[in-house]
Amino acid sequence: MKVKKDSLACLWRWMVDVPFGRPRLTPLLWRWGAVIAITATLFVVFLLDPFEKGSIWPKVLFAISAVYYWFIAYEFFRLENGRLYALYNQRRAWYDGQFQTPPRFAAIAPAAPRPWLDDPAVRKFTAEVLEVGFAHAGDCAAVPIDSAVMVARTFLAPDGVTYLVLSFAYAAGSGATRSCCWPAALGIDCYTFNYANGSFHTLDYETVLMNLKRTVPTMRTLALPRGSHPLDLFRAHTKAIEQWERETGVVPLPHERLDVFIAHLERIRLQEREFYRAHPYSRRDHRRWYLQLDVPRSSESK
Repeated sequence: MKVKKDSLACLWRWMVDVPFGRPRLTPLLWRWGAVIAITATLFVVFLLDPFEKGSIWPKVLFAISAVYYWFIAYEFFRLENGRLYALYNQRRAWYDGQFQTPPRFAAIAPAAPRPWLDDPAVRKFTAEVLEVGFAHAGDCAAVPIDSAVMVARTFLAPDGVTYLVLSFAYAAGSGATRSCCWPAALGIDCYTFNYANGSFHTLDYETVLMNLKRTVPTMRTLALPRGSHPLDLFRAHTKAIEQWERETGVVPLPHERLDVFIAHLERIRLQEREFYRAHPYSRRDHRRWYLQLDVPRSSESK
């Protein structure tokens, strides 16, 4: 009985719910086409009334099938209407919240406790970058530092202009719900700045603006797959900034103190915030998300 119920539930979900994580335009068109075809068929059958006179059971079965179909169609319309219209305000509010207050960062004092130093991921990657000539400039975190869940270990690259930032998420939650993450999750960033307040940023994750297909004019961004090794990401960054220099004629800024680097980061976040405010989450963005147009078509299916 349970297997039968699960099968019916899966069938019901397939009929009324077009999943995300793959392009949705073709599956939606198929379902809309099915709705139109079945509606037209029911309407024609109703008008022609082909059932034999005096026989009520065919009419009863037809009526039950029609009601069941309209219930399925109603669920389909309800789900898709909510995703296309009602979810817009929720998603707009979420994106707006990401840029409501630009984060501030501060250096962690040398004498401050560093519980993450015992983490195997921190030890491993710190040792690997130091071994090839990077210099540890210091650690910083979002303000207030006492409640931070991530530390950004900043290293000066041998090229004299690049900052390699290894961000370790070593905790989650806050207050009574705060817990440790073991081993810490790693995020990697490489930054190079120039004298025109521009920057080149290579990373192994997707930022909010990248998700929205937005690019701040003074910034260049290169995204590598998640899980890339810090040294592989640095090498890709080095090649990219060489091309950046040739194309634009920019002169990279040499390494500066950690507090100056933090000021550069805060300036970048402020630029991103102002750029988003000028180009916020729009109906067009929502339609792209609704149809999953940016998902590779190789995953498309009905």
